[in-house]
Amino acid sequence: MAEVKTRLKLLKPGARPIRYDLTELPLNIPYKLEIKNRFDVLGRITEQMEPNDLATEINKIFKETAEKHIPKMKTKKNALDKQQDSS
Repeated sequence: MAEVKTRLKLLKPGARPIRYDLTELPLNIPYKLEIKNRFDVLGRITEQMEPNDLATEINKIFKETAEKHIPKMKTKKNALDKQQDSS
């Protein structure tokens, strides 16, 4: 026999990551074109940039272009939310 004590931990709500619907991405010509153009410009100025600044700029390019051209995924309710809605 053993005695087990447990405590529930309160999770703080954090920012949920943005999820994009990538099913249409192979057909999304404007997205591909803008990414290519922005990386062409970035390629010309990379000699003057520090590696950390370059990584930040690449991340920024992907995020900004995705926000413009790729639709966000619709969130699905989980089973707990469905049970509360039906009660």
